[in-house]
Amino acid sequence: MTAKISPGRGPANVWRRAGHLGATLGQHHRQIITALSAAFLVLSTTSPQAQTAQRTEFEQLFQASLHNPSDAALAFRFAEVASQVQDYEAAIGALERILFYNSKLGRVRLELGILYFRLGSYTQAKSYLETVLAEPDVPFEVRARVQPYLTEIERRNSRHGITAFGQIGVRHQSNANAGPDGGNARVFGFDGQISQNFRRAPDWNLFALGGVRYVYDFDNQRGDTWETLVQGYATRQNRFTQLDLLLGEISTGPRLAILPDVLTGWTFRPYLIANGFQLGGNPYMRTLGYGASVAAPTPFGGIIEVGAERRDRTFSNSFTYPTAYGQTGKLDIAYANFVYPLAPWARLNLRAMLGNNASVLTYNSFHQNGFEASLAMDFDPPFAAIQKRWTVTPFVSRYATRYTTPNIVIDPLIRRNDVDWRAGVAFDMPVHENFGFGAQLVWSKTTSSLANYRTNNFTIVMGPTARY
Repeated sequence: MTAKISPGRGPANVWRRAGHLGATLGQHHRQIITALSAAFLVLSTTSPQAQTAQRTEFEQLFQASLHNPSDAALAFRFAEVASQVQDYEAAIGALERILFYNSKLGRVRLELGILYFRLGSYTQAKSYLETVLAEPDVPFEVRARVQPYLTEIERRNSRHGITAFGQIGVRHQSNANAGPDGGNARVFGFDGQISQNFRRAPDWNLFALGGVRYVYDFDNQRGDTWETLVQGYATRQNRFTQLDLLLGEISTGPRLAILPDVLTGWTFRPYLIANGFQLGGNPYMRTLGYGASVAAPTPFGGIIEVGAERRDRTFSNSFTYPTAYGQTGKLDIAYANFVYPLAPWARLNLRAMLGNNASVLTYNSFHQNGFEASLAMDFDPPFAAIQKRWTVTPFVSRYATRYTTPNIVIDPLIRRNDVDWRAGVAFDMPVHENFGFGAQLVWSKTTSSLANYRTNNFTIVMGPTARY
């Protein structure tokens, strides 16, 4: 097993672990995919019509409220529609006009607190929400609605910012052991049929993944912070237990403003990296590394980040993987990330990278380039009781890996050149402020100059999620 930096193989990013090895499931799974795709098409085709209707109603209510500023019912409806089209300033103006005529309406102060929270005006939000709780005989359901906002405001105003995400679930792969297509392999330059034990085969596993991001605010005029990210991922295979995985990684370093009076929003972040990786219950790889990146805002609300890092990777031999140490070496990566909000409900994410791996055995050394693209789209859930919006994210990636010398055991004349493709869709479906359900459908295919590494796979991943 050679540790490339392909998005579904290496330990570089645990958030991509669940479901990145995929090919073809049976008819039952294709029916699931068709049903999910149809549901998304219905949602996506009706959404623009609903948005147009909301915008029309918004304009009509706006004109009506200008002529009847003291009509509370009209102002309430205008504020409701303004919130739906995410014009929070207009909604706030309508509700504050109601308070001008009747300052005792607790419901109005509650809605104003929530709207100011959505705008990021936490001081104003806290002021309104605390006046709601100060009223006598506040109903339990109102307290239950207000308290999470006050807790979140306190967290966001703190110098210590903590966010966390976790998921547990099941994953099925049509080619879990990465068996080559067609059952052919090359040995010492000759083609042959591999034994049944090494042919492609399906399997499922249980998995758990999680991450915690901690940000310490130095509370200076520059806006400098210290950022730490801890990630973990574990799997338990049903059949191929030699592929049981346990991974942990930490990266930490400051994020420093660059000439904040001149280059607004520009930051520089040096960081350290460490991780450990077990495979089949045995130590497989450990990494120590460092890197640095520069981030800057772009016109119309985008962010671009350019960086480079070096990872010193040490592999360990085991009974299952007796030649792993030959991959030990230095991995250098240069990357660029770009995030751009195409609309209030759509975010484009792009990543490009170049990599160079120098191993102790030269046939494990390689050069690599790749890109990833995804489009996260928010939409209203089909159930009115669910307050948080759902997200569907189609994605695609391509990584090309060119090895420096042939492996004489496989073929003394042909160097290994791989191209890894991945495409799929991810669903994030919150059902509560902190809990939800996530799923991924992923197809992946590897073409190679050597038959041993030509694979394709289909993966389906699903399970409950939690975030803080």
